[in-house]
Amino acid sequence: MDEVIVVAYGTSSLESFTGSASVVGAKDLEIRNVTSPIAALEGKATGVQFTSASGQPGSSPGIVIRGVGTLNGNSNPLIIVDGMQYEGSLNTINQEDIASFTILKDAASTSLYGSRAANGVILITTKSGSKGAIKTSASTQYGIVTRGIGNYEELTPGQYYETMWESLRNSSAGKGDPQFA
Repeated sequence: MDEVIVVAYGTSSLESFTGSASVVGAKDLEIRNVTSPIAALEGKATGVQFTSASGQPGSSPGIVIRGVGTLNGNSNPLIIVDGMQYEGSLNTINQEDIASFTILKDAASTSLYGSRAANGVILITTKSGSKGAIKTSASTQYGIVTRGIGNYEELTPGQYYETMWESLRNSSAGKGDPQFA
């Protein structure tokens, strides 16, 4: 079977496709042990830049495909999931449900989507069922958290007050004051 690329109007064989596209397939996604679909794209698609997220838990990093073309506007790419425009965060899509990513980077291939695709297009194809034998798959992830350094020596309440008094006496707040002498 020939390699195909999913484009706006269906699929195209790799030889007949004239645009610039990066494809991250199911095999590439399976070997990456990541926690979000965006992390699976990092390092796999040429010409795609990822900007750091805000630090808010669950926030998605920014994706820049064709450079920043505006100062005040939105520079996010158009995201198409199974032929429908998707406005949510990519982190809300289960990574196990994604079959492949196709990133359209040039003007010729994005022209079919209009001006909204000026910043590039990310086409996401999700997994679907097939006829025949029943197939199931399971994926698990686990992590272990341990302290690198053991517990510190603990102070009794009396030792704590003595230590705090000594730190106050040695600090700049207590210098030159006769009551701290």
